[in-house]
Amino acid sequence: MQIAAQQVLYFHYKNGNSFACEADDISFITYDMSPGSVIYDTQVIYFKDNTYQEIALNDVDSVGFNAPAPKLASGGVVLDAGYEDYIIRGDTVSFTMRKDTPAALRPKVGNVVGSTWDNTVFEDGIVARITGVNETTEGYVYTCEKAGIDDLYDEIFYYGYGNIYQQEGSESAPRRAAGGWTLKSGMDLWNKTIDICPPTLTVDDYTVGFASHTSTKGKVKMYIHKPRGGKLFARFNFSADLEASLEASIAGRNNSSKVNPIASFPLGIIATPIPILFFKPELQLNWYFDAVAEMKGSFKASMDYEGEVEVKMENGEWTAKALKNQFDAGVDEFSLSINGWYGIGLEPKIFVSVSGTKTGIGLANRTGVQLTGSLKMDFRDYLADGSLYESVKDSKLTLSLPVKGILSAQVGLFGTNDKAAASLTFVTQNPTLYEGYMLPDFNYMAADDIGGGKYQATATLTPRELLPWEKIQIGFAAFDSDNQLVEKKYVDTYSVSNKPSLISTTFDLTSGQDYTIAPILNIFGHDMRADRSTPVVPGEAVDLGLSVKWSSTNVGAEHIYERGYSYQWGMTIPSHLYDYTTHIVFPVGVTAPSDISGNNAYDPSVSWGEGWAMPTLAQWEELLERCTIEVVGAIPRPDYLYPTVGVKVTGPNGNHIYIPANVGHWTSTARSTSDNNYDAYYVGFRVNGNQVTIEKSVRGASGTYLIRPVCSQ
Repeated sequence: MQIAAQQVLYFHYKNGNSFACEADDISFITYDMSPGSVIYDTQVIYFKDNTYQEIALNDVDSVGFNAPAPKLASGGVVLDAGYEDYIIRGDTVSFTMRKDTPAALRPKVGNVVGSTWDNTVFEDGIVARITGVNETTEGYVYTCEKAGIDDLYDEIFYYGYGNIYQQEGSESAPRRAAGGWTLKSGMDLWNKTIDICPPTLTVDDYTVGFASHTSTKGKVKMYIHKPRGGKLFARFNFSADLEASLEASIAGRNNSSKVNPIASFPLGIIATPIPILFFKPELQLNWYFDAVAEMKGSFKASMDYEGEVEVKMENGEWTAKALKNQFDAGVDEFSLSINGWYGIGLEPKIFVSVSGTKTGIGLANRTGVQLTGSLKMDFRDYLADGSLYESVKDSKLTLSLPVKGILSAQVGLFGTNDKAAASLTFVTQNPTLYEGYMLPDFNYMAADDIGGGKYQATATLTPRELLPWEKIQIGFAAFDSDNQLVEKKYVDTYSVSNKPSLISTTFDLTSGQDYTIAPILNIFGHDMRADRSTPVVPGEAVDLGLSVKWSSTNVGAEHIYERGYSYQWGMTIPSHLYDYTTHIVFPVGVTAPSDISGNNAYDPSVSWGEGWAMPTLAQWEELLERCTIEVVGAIPRPDYLYPTVGVKVTGPNGNHIYIPANVGHWTSTARSTSDNNYDAYYVGFRVNGNQVTIEKSVRGASGTYLIRPVCSQ
């Protein structure tokens, strides 16, 4: 059986051991064409073009191959088990070969060497470049520097797993088969696998760490049928799922500590029965100075792609159709924090020396004043919406009076200052005199349409101390659909002596226009948008022939293809504006209605204007029962690079709306309203290929879902 040869090194991993071969070294392929239900679970070499001449991948049962020396880059040498008789010792940066090693087996300076799994001399493996060789009485001593896999091989290799199975056929479909493979990379380079980045890198006093992961899953489904006297029909489905992530971190610490003596006071001598053994206690008065700076940063990004393509040949013509094409990528974390402190104070110390030497035990009590600064920058928030406020609002200064006990011991000689010392420090107390934040903390924002073009803006704040030199004006600003300032109103001042917990004002705006209202603050004469904004962008009311009209978009979405904002059930502010993971929607003792549709306090849809509200469970059930639902995949968005997937909902009168899939939508109806245990109903559309599954269930109010408003007018 002939195989499509590829001039590339391939890598096969089994039972903890690794083997390498080239495509033209494969000796045989076995396969099964018999009918019936047979499942094969075997490992299959993966080729770039995934092609076996005359045999479909789906029919492959097993693969046999020869494993000659790997295909090496110029100057590459593999130290396999055959070298063990000549290698006296070895590690990841050096090795020694016996004097009687044949010259043909001795690497040269500049060669890149790598060990195979069966070479037990190098327990941790080795991929290194030889920088020098020295002939000694023991043998040839090689010194090396670390190198990478790509220095040793012409091609970076992968390993693959395959599950091959066939299913019982029928007269019209005599044979069906499917095949799959998985490629993975991101392993530890020094264990003879692949690492995209070194795990850590140290520069001066700072350590940089990297971690990466890539997972690719592919599947091929094939169906071929040629009836006697008829035309050939073929269908191929290709699907792929790619996940990738990258993490990086930086951490470092610089410190400076000085202890200088002020005075010392002898406290006599303590004698013992042994003449040469006596103790001399002494009171030492010192002053100390500490300066510490710490920096920590982290970056996490991820990507997920799912795609499926169907290719068919029917009546002699080939056609192709994309069944799934989803791409999701984003920065999950991007932050930097800088902490530092200065401390100064006194350190009285009792030191008891032995026989007048520098050897003894000391006990000190360090008391002083410490000023600590903390600057936190969340660049993810800043890049997402330009909110500098969100990035720096938790930065602060702290003034404290640390009290520390220090137990020390030292060993020294007579008449010399040379000594070895060790100490144990324990904090007895660290009272805080003052803690001041850079900015006030807005934790809730709502903008309600109260009719006649008037909008009521309300925000709550968490009272906290600010830095003493700050006096900050706080208020609101209205922006048009182009994000241009329309009007701003400062309604209060936040300072050390005045910490309002709630502010509110009214804007008189033009009816029929779209606006965004956001809290603002003025610090040192500069205006700053104080939080992510709450949009007022009503969707179009679409008549589907039901009891209510349904919006063309979700709350927070500007286009019908967008998901919009996520909300906890009963909250009128999007979950990305506060820490919803710790927020209790309904604290113990707070009672909400069993249905919040149209309620100003709990329904964010009300901000759209008169008649708008969250749909009840009954209204969702009416839509599901009376409308037809079909999958709409790979929808292009005009302002977005990648398409989305959703469902098209067509009403009895022929009108339709588009609803994003694979995510839940809240109803306004609660199932349980007991203290601190609210459950509410939600509806979701789960799409897999061209199939859609309707999900109707309940979830706690602390969960986050989307909202699709309805209109009674």
